Amino acid sequence: MALKPHLNRSVPLPIIVAFAVLTAMVLGSLAIAIRLSDNTAEIAAISEYRRATTDVITAARDAEIGQRGYLLTGEPQYLEPYNSSISAIEPALRRMGQLHGERGRTSAASLRPLVT
Repeated sequence: MALKPHLNRSVPLPIIVAFAVLTAMVLGSLAIAIRLSDNTAEIAAISEYRRATTDVITAARDAEIGQRGYLLTGEPQYLEPYNSSISAIEPALRRMGQLHGERGRTSAASLRPLVT
């Protein structure tokens, strides 16, 4: 007597549950990876904006120090850092205004009269 193959095999419930959990883990990992990529890009943009803001503040501070040195001493050597800083302020303000969307434009516009 030949054995007939058993055609009515069912998959055990623990295997189905394990596959569902594994699928959920893979999809969750994919979602986390996509979000991490988005966050990394946003952090890079914010860092560039902070760098531009720091450049504006540094240039304004250096210009003020050079101007104060010249006014106190009357020596033209103090005008050199003043002049180089003055020429650096406007490009830094433009870069700041181009970064970080509307917030960057608003910040650059509000800083422009203060450093002028």
